[in-house]
Amino acid sequence: MPRCQEMKRAHAELALRVEHILDKLDRGSREAPGDLNDVLIPLIQDAIEEARDMCMGLRPSILDDLGIIATINWFCREFHSAHPDINVRHTIDIEESEIPDALKIVFFRVLQEGLSNVAEHSQADHVDVHLLKKNASVEFAVQDNGIGFQLDEPGSVDDADPGMGLSSMKERVELVGGCLAIQTGRGSGTLVKTSYPLREEQRL
Repeated sequence: MPRCQEMKRAHAELALRVEHILDKLDRGSREAPGDLNDVLIPLIQDAIEEARDMCMGLRPSILDDLGIIATINWFCREFHSAHPDINVRHTIDIEESEIPDALKIVFFRVLQEGLSNVAEHSQADHVDVHLLKKNASVEFAVQDNGIGFQLDEPGSVDDADPGMGLSSMKERVELVGGCLAIQTGRGSGTLVKTSYPLREEQRL
């Protein structure tokens, strides 16, 4: 896995730098304090950020332990911590027990990809995430106030930039019987909305 190899190299470099600075300290070098501030601390900060990014990319244990609602709350906090210039507001109007288990990992993946696109492409400073029960369906959406992008056909993701992961989101959603819609345009932000019909016994 390339990401794991990158982390191993970074950790090996960090270990070598630590040894080098400790050796300077042992020799009473005046350069050691400067190395701590200018070299070691930035490397440690980079390693922490890399570890956080990897953890956010995996299936979090909180999803299995506490459910999708707690996971959304956690992930939005982590995202804002990593991107403090982007305000995140999340609205949840549904009970955990009303969400079919098969949808929970899909919601999480759509949240991951949606917020990743916000951070990398949108130039937004605000994003809304909502999960709610509406009529006979469950809706999950990520909406930003960024620069948007142009779709050849409104509501279609087939011709969207494949680097943004929209096609993979569409496939995930459709595999569990849902549908995904994109509303966007140059200068108008982006709304990624998924909806899933509930069975009769789940609509009450």
